Amino acid sequence: MLPAPACGRAPGEPAPGGPMRASRRVRVGVPAPLLALAPAGGHGKVWHRVLSVLRGAVPIVSIDPNRAARGGPRRRQLRQPTVVLADGHAELPLARAPLVVAVLEAGWFETELRETLTPEFYDYMSARTEQAVRAAAHVITISAAARRDLLREYRLEPDRVHAVHLGLDPVFRPGAEGGRALVARVRGGPDVPYVLYAATLHPRKNLPVLRAAMARLAAAGFPHVLVVAGGPAPDRPDSSDLERAACAELSGAPDRIVRLREPSDHDLAGLMAGADAFCLPSLYEGFGLTALEAMGCGAPVVVSDRGALPEVVGDAGLVVEPSVPSLTAALGSLLSDPAKAQELGERAAVRARGFTWERTAAGWLEVLQRAGGEPAGAPYTRAR
Repeated sequence: MLPAPACGRAPGEPAPGGPMRASRRVRVGVPAPLLALAPAGGHGKVWHRVLSVLRGAVPIVSIDPNRAARGGPRRRQLRQPTVVLADGHAELPLARAPLVVAVLEAGWFETELRETLTPEFYDYMSARTEQAVRAAAHVITISAAARRDLLREYRLEPDRVHAVHLGLDPVFRPGAEGGRALVARVRGGPDVPYVLYAATLHPRKNLPVLRAAMARLAAAGFPHVLVVAGGPAPDRPDSSDLERAACAELSGAPDRIVRLREPSDHDLAGLMAGADAFCLPSLYEGFGLTALEAMGCGAPVVVSDRGALPEVVGDAGLVVEPSVPSLTAALGSLLSDPAKAQELGERAAVRARGFTWERTAAGWLEVLQRAGGEPAGAPYTRAR
């Protein structure tokens, strides 16, 4: 039985989220920059999709993040939010309404992850995250794994922290077309089988280990190329070096890398549907949205056993240690057994259908309604 993506309740694991119920008693204030986010990248996509659904259920009030709501005429008061929803990784808005923050990443203190972050990025994100979870009446995060990280690191009250799984866009479906033709066109050669990696070129995504595994598979006679799809790591000053390393020839296996920089969702869906396997060997994931998207396309997936990836993939993919021997064995077992790969891909597509943005938004709305029904205390202020 597949676990439902849903609103997590303390002290247990995520519980099923109900249908979206429209509410006019809650008015949700959202900082204007969040309302303007385009659905690009994981962060932008999450906020854009959730807010698009929430707009159909509750009034959304754009707020100036630098101005607190003040008293005034009744007409103005009717437009003021009853609860504020903010990004837990950004500067918090000034507000008098109860605050709910969404924390999309929570593993800053994981040793493997911290070693891949620059000191400046770590200091900034860990400080922002701590400030947000301390100030908020409630915290929304995106997996039971991330929720456990927050509870462990910040000693928060369990009933203030809620796990709500992310959703899947309809474009990510079995049968999406164009992937193999795109790879052949970019490669400038005939159609070839491939393994797909779709993520940023951040060290925490662990691409070098996957490259080494693919080199071993090539040496064993597998004809597959590695398609590397995704953009640079914006927080890394060495992004050019990471790009060169990602595009370098595999050891002992020339002409086995195909680089696609930031493909559209339409192209990415085709790439996922056409892949013989998808691999995300990350050292940490708060959720692992591209793994879910690959599952939605019916790709057999291999993921690491870190962060929320085992939770998202469940028994619909291969979950392994993010090491060269483990990845080589897992990928080899799929690439050498088409029947096994097909069965796993079909199972993945079924599981992925349970993850919808409507359920995500319903989980967020439940938390917002709970916070909005609590008496607002004195306004909090930002740390200087």
